[in-house]
Order: sequence, then C-alpha cells, then structure tokens
Amino acid sequence: MNRDYLNQWNSDYLDKHAFKLARTALIKTKYQ
Repeated sequence: MNRDYLNQWNSDYLDKHAFKLARTALIKTKYQ
C-alpha cells in the first residue's frame, strides 16, 4: 500500500467520523 493512498483513506475516514460525532453531539444538545 502506498503512503498517499493511506493518507487519503485516513483523512476520508476521519472526516466521516468527525461528522458522525458532530451530528451526535448536535442531536444530544437538541433533545436535552
């Protein structure tokens, strides 16, 4: 596996994860 591909995969994964966390936090504050 080359490094550029891995970096791309990592940033994509982190972006999705951060989005999921942000959405969860938003829902939590909304329905508190």
